[in-house]
Amino acid sequence: MSTPPPPGRSRNIDYPAFPPIAWDGDLELLCVSDSHLPRLTLCLALPFGRVGDPDDRRGLAQIAVEMLKEGTSSRTSRQIAEELDRLALDYETEVNMEYALLSASFLEQHTERALAIFADMVRNPSFPEAELEKVKVRWGSLLMAQRSDPGFLANERCFAGLFSGHPYSKVSIPPQDLQAVDRDQLVSFHRSHFPGRPARLLFAGPIDPDRAARLAERYFHGWSPGDAIEPAYPHLKPFTGPHVDLVDRPHSVQAKIVVGLRSPARRDPDYASLRVANQVLGGGASARLFLNLREQKGYTYGVYSSLRGYRESGVLAVGTSVRTENALEAIGEIVSEMGGIAGSPPRNEELDRCKAELVGTFIRRMETPGSIGQMELTRRLNGLPARYYSDFIPNVRMVSAEQVAEIAFRWLRPERSTIVVVGDGRLLREDLATVGPVSVYDPNGRPLPQSEDRPAIAGPQEDA
Repeated sequence: MSTPPPPGRSRNIDYPAFPPIAWDGDLELLCVSDSHLPRLTLCLALPFGRVGDPDDRRGLAQIAVEMLKEGTSSRTSRQIAEELDRLALDYETEVNMEYALLSASFLEQHTERALAIFADMVRNPSFPEAELEKVKVRWGSLLMAQRSDPGFLANERCFAGLFSGHPYSKVSIPPQDLQAVDRDQLVSFHRSHFPGRPARLLFAGPIDPDRAARLAERYFHGWSPGDAIEPAYPHLKPFTGPHVDLVDRPHSVQAKIVVGLRSPARRDPDYASLRVANQVLGGGASARLFLNLREQKGYTYGVYSSLRGYRESGVLAVGTSVRTENALEAIGEIVSEMGGIAGSPPRNEELDRCKAELVGTFIRRMETPGSIGQMELTRRLNGLPARYYSDFIPNVRMVSAEQVAEIAFRWLRPERSTIVVVGDGRLLREDLATVGPVSVYDPNGRPLPQSEDRPAIAGPQEDA
């Protein structure tokens, strides 16, 4: 019988270089030239996000960005909408934890007209009062819808528990803060955070650097970086756990569970190894959590873990939904799998599969010039090394089973976790009290009467 050949090793990718583009403006200009498709992507990256919002005006950055398309000094909201539709221009905005992205995608033949409207929205918004009231109504409806989503409620409570008193706890907009936003605040925010901040402008698609520089000069001339306004990060307080938070949703049939841990910042040397450990834990349908809770126990349709890194810290979170009567057992299995990797590192086959999954996901992110360009923007916004993506695949391949066990011992510590359950408190509260002290909240985030404290989860012992 013939033996099939062993699978070949994937080669490292050729990540493109991004040499500086000389032009007279103060925007950092990037260009990814690729003529295979006739569609051009434009992306403006701004180094502000939710963390910079004042404590009594959470959502100011998101509303300011939302309002850019609602009118300029020369265009009304309706005129902007009609032009975007006529050009088949896909315009998207995204305000993340620490940065904002404004992007437009359009056919190359419409480049001049598309840049004219994009630059007008970014540089000359008028923030009309009537449109602001409409935006408030839309966002108010969105905030109400979020309160009916168990996944959102669990995520919000997880960040609030892990980062209490820190800007990273800013996941959503309190309704009272939304209503308090006025036009003067938006004008002031735009004046200080758009032309007054260092920013990056990306062109990706059928364009060369010389033409990108000419277009930037035409439409973004005079953009002054001013003084960088860095968000004030208070000292991150040590976290002791586990904390058990119950969000009471009476009559819920299922319980949404999120078990969260603080993880290292994106620039931390531990981050690459922790990505592999996370893949072993819950990165896909072949991961330990999935095989345990779905395939063996039948508790859930799916369970996954995710890893998010920021400048100062990060979050590793496991999420799943189970029937209410299985919630306590599911939490026990999640905690067991988290703590178990340190003592049971992956064998060669499991480790190779997890590495291949990470490499495959990474390569798929580079399918288009626009996606490559946004990767580069993300790298620069996070202050990652110049060779971060060029070395990504070799660095993943170098991670050993021993390193996975070591990194799991340092970071996958159940006794440092926030455990959030969204479900029927009447049926869950007593069981959860056997896990640790329970804090109970309603879906609006308001604390409810506490339950009696009980013994906490036993995790690995700290080093002496």
